[in-house]
Amino acid sequence: MELAGRKPWGLVAYLCLDPGTTRKQLAGLQFSAADDPLAALRWSLLQVRRALTGLAKVSEEQGRLSIGFAAGVEVDVPRVLSGDVPVDEAKRLQSGERLEGLTFDDEPGFDGWLLLQRSRVGAAVGEVLAWAASTLARAEPEVALEVIGRATRADPFNDSLHELAVEIHMARGDRPAAEAWVRHVTALYGTELGEPPPETIRRPLDRPRPATDAPLIRLDTAARALLEGAQARFDAGDYQGGLEMARRAQSSRSGASDQPKQTEAGNPRSPPQGTQRDQQGRFPRCQNDPRGWWPAWGRPEGT
Repeated sequence: MELAGRKPWGLVAYLCLDPGTTRKQLAGLQFSAADDPLAALRWSLLQVRRALTGLAKVSEEQGRLSIGFAAGVEVDVPRVLSGDVPVDEAKRLQSGERLEGLTFDDEPGFDGWLLLQRSRVGAAVGEVLAWAASTLARAEPEVALEVIGRATRADPFNDSLHELAVEIHMARGDRPAAEAWVRHVTALYGTELGEPPPETIRRPLDRPRPATDAPLIRLDTAARALLEGAQARFDAGDYQGGLEMARRAQSSRSGASDQPKQTEAGNPRSPPQGTQRDQQGRFPRCQNDPRGWWPAWGRPEGT
């Protein structure tokens, strides 16, 4: 699809991610500086409709605009936001900024919306990649490591994904690669953050080699990677997506229910003293924050 200029691209993005808006709202967001915002919007809509011929149709019902795609045309962002991405497709999913390279400094309203959507979509992509990596870790460890590489290029300070990568290398018997990953992360954190990474990242180096009949990857490590993705969604304001991701993390962790839950010191993990579960079996993280809960199996270390 070819579109001339950033405004038509912004219009397509808005209709995909926030359908049902009115012409007046769109004109105010994208064309507030124009002499005739509604006329500028009409011209941009004409460009979009021409470019989408045979692919999609922009329609208007009861004064609200929406976009509908032809059969066989798939748009990845809405599916990524819903979490409806099969593992095979997630293997090929690329991280990257929405409308990369385009700026809308002249339209603060749209620029603010785009900033929020970039954060929201970026968190969702990171979540899908983390889920794919944790799912593939046992059956296809090399593919999982490649997925982790893509995820950490977009989110270089994702502690749980770094720990998962070290865990995979150790489970494959490649201690030099695991140590090299830890050195890389240590240098990265030191240069960019001025502090060392958390000790959890190097924890797999100190674990005894698992028995031959044990799972290749500790499920609690995979669950922490998923839960960190859930927190990223919460932070981006996508509460429903964060909730779904947290449920995935809980499901992953429940697969390890027969494994002993150990802390760094080797003692069984337990919830904070005096903390009670709610009716859904969840522990509150913060009494006054409705987003702030962890699944019933407890809060991961370092949070």
